[in-house]
Amino acid sequence: MPKGARHFLRNGRSYDEPDRMPSNISITNFDLLMYVVAIVGHLVDLGLDINVAVRYSIAKNMVEFWWTLVFILLPAFVNTAVSIRM
Repeated sequence: MPKGARHFLRNGRSYDEPDRMPSNISITNFDLLMYVVAIVGHLVDLGLDINVAVRYSIAKNMVEFWWTLVFILLPAFVNTAVSIRM
């Protein structure tokens, strides 16, 4: 550990600060627009991924179908698990 870091830790000071809500938060219309764009983009992406999986299933390409399904569901489950833990 570098000497400077030991000095800060011995004196009870650290650069690590917990996350907290700022007292002067403001949300603009542009912020709201970007949230909506992000949500719509995510839903469109999910719909296109499901479309690809359905097309693989109809074409009887089952290996591709299952891999597509894994790559749709695995991130969703990881995201849900992380969200629940917080």
